[in-house]
Amino acid sequence: MSIDVKKFIIRGLIFATPIALFFGISFYVLFTSSELESWDSIVQKWMSDDPVQVGMVYSTLPRYLKLASVLARKPDIIVMGSSRSNQVRAGFFKKPDKFYNAQIGGSTIEDYGIFLNKIPTDSQPKVILLGLHPEFFDNSCRSADTKTIEEEYSQKFGQSGSFKAWEYGYKQLYLDYFGGKFKLKDLSKLGNDSGKIGLNAILHNAGYRNDGSYFDGRVMADLLSHPRNDSYKDTFKNQFFSNEIKQTCPDNHAYAINQVSEFLKNSSSRNIYVIGFMPPLASIINKTIGVDKKYGYIKNLDSDLKPLFEKYKFGFYNFVDFSKLDPEDKEMIDPTHGSEKTMLRVIISMLRDNQTLKRYTDINYLNNLLKSSKNNFFVFEN
Repeated sequence: MSIDVKKFIIRGLIFATPIALFFGISFYVLFTSSELESWDSIVQKWMSDDPVQVGMVYSTLPRYLKLASVLARKPDIIVMGSSRSNQVRAGFFKKPDKFYNAQIGGSTIEDYGIFLNKIPTDSQPKVILLGLHPEFFDNSCRSADTKTIEEEYSQKFGQSGSFKAWEYGYKQLYLDYFGGKFKLKDLSKLGNDSGKIGLNAILHNAGYRNDGSYFDGRVMADLLSHPRNDSYKDTFKNQFFSNEIKQTCPDNHAYAINQVSEFLKNSSSRNIYVIGFMPPLASIINKTIGVDKKYGYIKNLDSDLKPLFEKYKFGFYNFVDFSKLDPEDKEMIDPTHGSEKTMLRVIISMLRDNQTLKRYTDINYLNNLLKSSKNNFFVFEN
């Protein structure tokens, strides 16, 4: 081998080594953290008897995962709605394996109909707990891209999970490291727990559980270790009112009402029973918006929505003002998200006069769960 060839090889190695290290470290972290796990594999692991928590950092949990889980499980009862509905647990029901929290199927008002239409009749649930969130019905301008939403439910989108994680994550993890979002010692946790999929689950105990519900270990640990005092009121107000409506579209309210009406019509034609519920807002928020005309539409939602549900003999419940059951917001995670214990109270309240729901759970069992809970937020150990 000539000296020139040797020099060329050496220079090539010198040039290639840092590149190989760059991509090699990225691949190691993403692979051992299961960030590159295929989404269809996740669906199957969620169906196992072993606890599995999915908390991705470099790919968002897509609508496809929740839809695929419903199609694979064929549950009798599902939850639809935004993140405010993600604390309803399978353990609330007589047959936990016949329940699934499909919460992302309702992230926008358009999601309701799109999600339901993606479920064939031979896989459809018997009951849908429909989380209806007040902001869906305000007069803010929303331009939901229904084509993009449709694509996120598709098989093609599901097959691209690993690629999307790599495409975004291979360089972003370096930015996150130098930005202080994780430390080198944190990487020692990788590969140690087969029940954790994704860096969020591994490093922060945050992610979606087998039953579709969500748990954020960091937030809950902080809430348990720092009991609330009156300062929480200002914190809650700042969090809630920071999302002021910047542009108004007067037709949005009627549009949202029509979306719900069409969903209920479709559900009725498919012989699916729907129980609509409006999850709680913190009591301190209710006190504030009660005197603000800008939020007057919330007061009118009962008269707007209840007749739609009554038309099909469905159930409808408004829990926005939860002050009688939690006047000091002790069980609220934040201004708009109730805890597992909050949602247990919601189910108990609906159960008192909903004959259909009584087929799937037992009020004495739920009351015992409530009494035996060890803190303001949890009902179950995991």
